[in-house]
Amino acid sequence: MCGLFGFACNKPTKALYRMATEVMIETEERGPHATGHAYFDARGRIQTKKAPVPASEYVLTGRWNWMKRGMPSRLLGHCRFTTQGSETDNKNNHPHVGERYALTHNGTLKKYEYNPWKELCTTECDSEAILRVMELGQDTRKAVQRVFNCFYDSNFAVMALDKKTQDLHFFRNPGRPLRVWRGTDFLVIGSTEDILEKAFVSSFGISSAKVDGLEKWTPVSGTFYTVKKDLSVSKSELFDYTPAAPALPQKVQQYGHYSLGSKGYGKPSRVVNHDSSGNLVFDFDD
Repeated sequence: MCGLFGFACNKPTKALYRMATEVMIETEERGPHATGHAYFDARGRIQTKKAPVPASEYVLTGRWNWMKRGMPSRLLGHCRFTTQGSETDNKNNHPHVGERYALTHNGTLKKYEYNPWKELCTTECDSEAILRVMELGQDTRKAVQRVFNCFYDSNFAVMALDKKTQDLHFFRNPGRPLRVWRGTDFLVIGSTEDILEKAFVSSFGISSAKVDGLEKWTPVSGTFYTVKKDLSVSKSELFDYTPAAPALPQKVQQYGHYSLGSKGYGKPSRVVNHDSSGNLVFDFDD
């Protein structure tokens, strides 16, 4: 298991920096092997920092504590429990960054080594495959839907920064937890309620139960969420995971067939071709 967190605010303050730092430290309990974060800089570019150290050490370094002077408005972080790809090779650690997204993932991808999307990856970490599959198309909703299709038999909670829209996205299936808190001037996402509560008490010295107007909720499995500029959250239901049958929604099309020049079975179409350099290129869109 790993730990995820996300943070959004429109008026950064020292108190919110303290809260974000405590969430990072508390998240270490889910992953002590490596820590990283990504954020939008003042020019809207995605910046990423990571290191093979636990969060309690990471927050003491310049990678993190420069934010005392100006915390970014959108931030995501990750505490890694290594499964595939050694944390000593920092490229295996999260966040993973592509042309459009910076992405963090909690979970494991089943049969990753046998699936064709491994050909798209540049690291030994299976989580990178989610990023590469998302970046095969430009429409974010379709990209997330493709993730649910490709990894239907795996478990995941995912957060991503979107360079094109400057938004923070998140989604999960039943295999991994997420928890969202939203106040008047901030939104924080953590892996569990317990992590967020301990971080809140450490930051402010009181229980969150004593704070009026603090919304708390769990993202619905199979639903795609986006934190907008005004801290509102939009959502789009992609698949209906029900408690009676959490493993595989009927809507999910299995990606079980790949062959050169063939669309295979099911929807969306998936075509496998080679580019001019001989690399495999996958097209998962309709």
